[in-house]
Amino acid sequence: MRLFLQLACIMALGLSACAEPINRYCPVGKEPIVQSAGTIMYGGHEIGFCCPGCDDMFLAWDAKRRDEFVQLALAGREPGLQKVEQGAKPSGQAANGWAYTLQSCPVSGHEINGDPVVLMHEGREIRFCCEDCVSEFQLSPGRYLAKIDEQMIAQQRLHYPLTTCVLSGESMIEQGTFTGVDVIYRNRLVRFCCERCAGKFAADPNPVLAELDAKIAERQRKSYPLQTCLISGNELGSMGEPVERFCMNRLVRFCCASCIDTFEKNPVTSMAKLDRAYAERQRASANKVCPVSGEQLDEDAIELVAGDRLVRFCCERCAGKFKANPEKYLPALGSE
Repeated sequence: MRLFLQLACIMALGLSACAEPINRYCPVGKEPIVQSAGTIMYGGHEIGFCCPGCDDMFLAWDAKRRDEFVQLALAGREPGLQKVEQGAKPSGQAANGWAYTLQSCPVSGHEINGDPVVLMHEGREIRFCCEDCVSEFQLSPGRYLAKIDEQMIAQQRLHYPLTTCVLSGESMIEQGTFTGVDVIYRNRLVRFCCERCAGKFAADPNPVLAELDAKIAERQRKSYPLQTCLISGNELGSMGEPVERFCMNRLVRFCCASCIDTFEKNPVTSMAKLDRAYAERQRASANKVCPVSGEQLDEDAIELVAGDRLVRFCCERCAGKFKANPEKYLPALGSE
């Protein structure tokens, strides 16, 4: 089947073989290509990959997505390349954004069931319930981007790992209230103490993202609850050094780069699995008093994972208050 699809692609799009791959980074794993992983011919161009199996995953993409990668590679703008050429420490994702983590369509508001319609807009992935909503979005993108950003801030603030500005080191919290500036950059929340720092970030985001990644990894490697890959179930380290990525400013570890593409198709489901792992590991030592109401908790407590920490509540209402303003209640939990 793989050979048939590959031959069909070549016949349909024409063959004009290249002396070497047009890409430096794998379209699937977004890692540097490796000669031993092999190459394929697609549309008259040789495509390289980072590990065995990525070629099959690439051919399983729809034609529009494959063609988009070819055009980016030919233009020297393939995912993963920009950060390296600018000399910044690559985090693996900043060049083409992070996975879309909202579960509802930004236009219709309907829950996205089944395969979403995916649009890449200004370096960020956006998902819709249907093609009609994509057309509506393109008529007035600014209107819908503001809505998406607002929802992502509400979703991700719960997990943000720092109380100080990643640029200035100044505190962003005063009397339990966030007083800084929230920025959504390609589906990822980054927080600053002031507009000036936010402006510096906009001018050169890569060093800031690398610093933020380093701080998250340093903390969450120690508390990471799984010894196996979130996608394949293989032991971490069984295929070389674990591959690390970040989703909603949370560390996620994989056995190999091939698992990342599967993760990004449905990151919400995978992150829920990670939450369950954190909860199982920390439940016995988690807080015994609700941080919102002050009530004693029993076995029926509501559970929520904030970043890499399980927090328990007496009721859904208190959990909702915590999600809306975690900065107010986290100090009551003390340090881990």
